[in-house]
Amino acid sequence: MQKTPIDGFELDFEIQILKLGLKKSEIATRLGISLPTLKARIKTGEKFTLDNYKKLQSMGFKFNL
Repeated sequence: MQKTPIDGFELDFEIQILKLGLKKSEIATRLGISLPTLKARIKTGEKFTLDNYKKLQSMGFKFNL
């Protein structure tokens, strides 16, 4: 099975998850979304709302918007 290539946003997001010691399920809960929705948003990066970005920043994420 062939994996799809990872883009810059997705790679950066995954690295930040590791650095912050968070789990995707914890992040999804804190954002008030389901885990499948979080995974889809990580893949595109475009579907996060401003409120989502603010909550992610409060968890320690850093973004260059």
